[in-house]
Amino acid sequence: MTDNHNNSCWVCNGPVTSEQVTLRGGIDTAISVCTACDFHFFNKDNSRLLQKDQLDQTRLQRAGLDIPEVQRDFENGLLQSRAYIDEFISENDRGRNVLEIGCSWGYFLHLAAKAGARPYGVEINPVRTRYVVDKLNIPCYENLAKLEEQNLKFRKIFMFYVLEYIAEPRNYLSRLCNLLEDGGKLIFITPNLRDVLKDIWHNEGYRAFFYDECAISYYSTVAVRRLMEKLESRPGSVEVSTRQGYSFLNHASWHFTQKPGTTGIVGGDHYIENVSESLAAGNSSLGEALSHLLVEFDTAYRETIEAADFGNQIQVKLVR
Repeated sequence: MTDNHNNSCWVCNGPVTSEQVTLRGGIDTAISVCTACDFHFFNKDNSRLLQKDQLDQTRLQRAGLDIPEVQRDFENGLLQSRAYIDEFISENDRGRNVLEIGCSWGYFLHLAAKAGARPYGVEINPVRTRYVVDKLNIPCYENLAKLEEQNLKFRKIFMFYVLEYIAEPRNYLSRLCNLLEDGGKLIFITPNLRDVLKDIWHNEGYRAFFYDECAISYYSTVAVRRLMEKLESRPGSVEVSTRQGYSFLNHASWHFTQKPGTTGIVGGDHYIENVSESLAAGNSSLGEALSHLLVEFDTAYRETIEAADFGNQIQVKLVR
């Protein structure tokens, strides 16, 4: 590890060091590390890659995974977004403005509209922005500045796996806080730097998969909490927790194959549900017992990981 005096931590502005890591696809490169914040970041501009629709190429194709067609991608997004709607959208949001940053093809916004909210989106990729506007009839902007010109206020703002692509996060999150109405909520999910598969299982295949060319910042819960403390627009309250979306079977698969598998879900899988259903399908007492045992173990496995702040998803709920 060597000192790096050319940049400073995006969270605390303190000094950083440099480490060598392997990007997804096998490219070795340097990453900036703030040990005080437990935060890793690439000090570079990734906007051109995102604008030119290179995210799936770096995130999926370089890992040997197929890039889904738009319709399939939209259907997968709807499946995941239904869980987000159930968790984060309530009856009180009917008729209220909600915003999603990095809305992709607009699947979450589509369901939010069906739930009675008034959705808006921000999406850096112009092809996807036009899809949301033209196909879904939902207002969508290519950058935050264009949205800010509308002088809108929002009851809730969402970012699902977006913070990791944003440079200067303190300024960006402060701008989002300024878009919240009084009592409004900013809710976001970002991958956890302290991932159990990387740091506890010590899976070399996953370590070579973890860092992506487009994702430029990697947060631990320590980093996220410090980031919230540094915002210019101080929130009324902040709740930070982790959730383990990937199952024990997913981790076991990585252990034996050293490779990812397509799950159709960002940050999670349905492996336990699928295997449990297969075991119980024959209506035998043994199958049902094994199904119950598998679910019980996986639940305990995930809860143990979450209790240590190692869940692969960091979830943040900020109230203005």
